[in-house]
Amino acid sequence: MPEGTKLYVVNSTEFIAAVQRHPKALAFPPVGVKFAMSLAGSSDEGKRIATHNINGEDGDYGLSMDFNKVVYPSLSPGKPLEAMYESIIPQIAASLEKLRAHDGRKMRVELDRWVRHELTVAITDYVYGRGNPFKERVNEEAFWDFEADLFRILMNLAPSISARKGMQGRKLLTDAFVRYFQSGALAHSSVFARARYMSAEEHGVSVIDIARFEVVNLIGTLTSTIRTVTWMLYHLYSAPAALIDCRAEVPKVTSTSQTADGSLLHSIDITALKHQAPILGSTFQEVLRHHALGTSVRQVMQDTMLENRYLLKKDNIVLMPSVSVHTDPNLWGPTVDEFHHRRFLKPAKATVVKRGLGTEKGAQQQQHKSPPASAFRAFGGGTTLCPGRHFATTVTMAVTTMFIMRYDLQPIGKREVWPRITAHKTHAVAAVEQMDQMLEVEVSPREGSEGNWKFAMEGSEAMFKTVAEDL
Repeated sequence: MPEGTKLYVVNSTEFIAAVQRHPKALAFPPVGVKFAMSLAGSSDEGKRIATHNINGEDGDYGLSMDFNKVVYPSLSPGKPLEAMYESIIPQIAASLEKLRAHDGRKMRVELDRWVRHELTVAITDYVYGRGNPFKERVNEEAFWDFEADLFRILMNLAPSISARKGMQGRKLLTDAFVRYFQSGALAHSSVFARARYMSAEEHGVSVIDIARFEVVNLIGTLTSTIRTVTWMLYHLYSAPAALIDCRAEVPKVTSTSQTADGSLLHSIDITALKHQAPILGSTFQEVLRHHALGTSVRQVMQDTMLENRYLLKKDNIVLMPSVSVHTDPNLWGPTVDEFHHRRFLKPAKATVVKRGLGTEKGAQQQQHKSPPASAFRAFGGGTTLCPGRHFATTVTMAVTTMFIMRYDLQPIGKREVWPRITAHKTHAVAAVEQMDQMLEVEVSPREGSEGNWKFAMEGSEAMFKTVAEDL
């Protein structure tokens, strides 16, 4: 950031909405593209191509302007996401089956590491197809080493020393993607991956720079969804009231039949879940309200008067941190610091559950304040609303739903009680908090969960509506 640059921090939903009404004057592309280039370590030529007409000043063309045209359609509800779900959802079901020990013993796993590995493989298998570089465990570990050092790399203070593992991971994974692209494996990948590659190639980006940008793109593809799933499971199993409520919703969208060999087959309808599991949806939003860290950033391209009250001067930066909005008692009421799994229901009346400890404040029902829809900022908003929100939400709901219906979880420790999990070590550019400590749990099949389980989906245009723009 140039010396003398001012930071305008916007915490009010009113003024956040005002900022979003000026997408050209208060622009994201100049910040987002430069951020990606710094993390990717792109070449000078790659930087030149990426920054050409970066904000569409000279018309609707250029790599930056084409990015949204490519990404948003490939992640929209309907046919584009249908193929994604057909690949990822069954793989999730297969991963969950592996948790059932056939000799009757209980399984022990590190929950966060289990979720991370299984979802990394499932998601990248869809994105990259049969040539998926993440089939090699070394590439999976390389990505997470890179992700852990993002802030140090971004600061560019001797990163070869201060972010050695991250830089090595980035190089290893970049080389893996170069081999992937040169092998022709992209032909068997997703529409999402092919569209990104073709757009960059059409603009003259070299294969190695495309590979570098692909490593950075994975941050959005993997990290937030995987961490959200882990937090979702933690909050549900550590709060009995939330777990009971969410489990009670799933049978309404589950059909059970008997197969030819006499075994039971349980089928969870993901499409119906989107409409008939409001408590599960509310829990998902409350998890993100507590753990989402995203900050919407804009560069002031020209002097802009905001709501006739504040003058934002050219070349400065606007920050809109979601944490400020998500922790504002004026929006969320006196229970703002509590984990309240029914908070987003309407009418909103629910039991307040102390965050992460599984205890309840008596048996009383306590009315909480219903905030405006715009107060939920986990996916950003306006023209830069996260294009992957439908994908992330559906994957999170699928993993969570089948997990809670098939298994009980018990923390492993001296007292076998759920610990208070902190996230103080999360790096400054993370979109969702990272747990500070490993969470080792014992997994056991639920009584009555015998048989095979699968997901069904009818009508991929349906969506979980969690943000104001989708309501």
